[in-house]
Amino acid sequence: MIPNIGAVRALGGYSASLMHRLRPMYGPQLSQMIQTARPKPQFNQSKSLFRSDAQTRPFNSTGPKDRQYYRFKGSRPSKFSRIVEALKPRHFVFIGLGASGVYLYNVEEVEMTGRRRFNCISNARELDMGTGTYREILASERGKILSVNHPLTKLVDEVMQDLIADIEIEGADWRVYVIQDDENQNAFVLPGVFVYTGILPICKDTNGLAAVLAHEIAHVVAHHPAERMSNGLFKFGIVMALSLLFDISGQFSSLLVNLMYSLPNSRVQEAEADKMGLMIMSKACFNPQAAVQL
Repeated sequence: MIPNIGAVRALGGYSASLMHRLRPMYGPQLSQMIQTARPKPQFNQSKSLFRSDAQTRPFNSTGPKDRQYYRFKGSRPSKFSRIVEALKPRHFVFIGLGASGVYLYNVEEVEMTGRRRFNCISNARELDMGTGTYREILASERGKILSVNHPLTKLVDEVMQDLIADIEIEGADWRVYVIQDDENQNAFVLPGVFVYTGILPICKDTNGLAAVLAHEIAHVVAHHPAERMSNGLFKFGIVMALSLLFDISGQFSSLLVNLMYSLPNSRVQEAEADKMGLMIMSKACFNPQAAVQL
């Protein structure tokens, strides 16, 4: 039987192809496959702390001028931003009406001058804050305060007692402290009357001393520290907002005291204290002309 030539050729081709696949491979092809299949060893190489000069580049503190920054949609806004965004126009109307009502309710008249002003701080609260500052000054000036039996202390106390004879302020402390400091030309009343020896040569005599003390007494009688603090309500609002957003509640009272006693008196308050001081010293039989010479 004569075999089919086409079948033989097909079988021969198939056998050759099969043998080609099964025969071992040598040379570069086998080496390449072995290197590909063999896992490369991993080494834990420590990173260098310093770069070479070729890898460094100069620092540019200013970015491109046309760069814009956007908030990602998924980012969470701040607490203050969420509160502001939640407010509606009617809320601002209510806030304005409430603020106006508070302002009108706390408008009062200074008794000795008749000036109308806004003051929302009670006398008890003002006295408490003044007491805190009073203690701080006693602690800072320890060792400089003259004794109660010192001639200068007795002189200041006698003038002070004449000035406050007809002045009644609940809880007021008119104790006199003379501080030995010739370079400090100052005197003030908190509670407690503090007079630095540096101001005594300027006063010259008891009339001049009465003018200085009467002016400081007038600030207390008119409650000017409370008025200054009331006028700083805007700053108080900022402090309260910060105390809500950040935990500074423990520092809130100290911030109020510092704002109350660190702000300078306004020209209106100084003029009013001058007027009231002249009235107080005249009523105590001191010469008002001494105030002009200071």
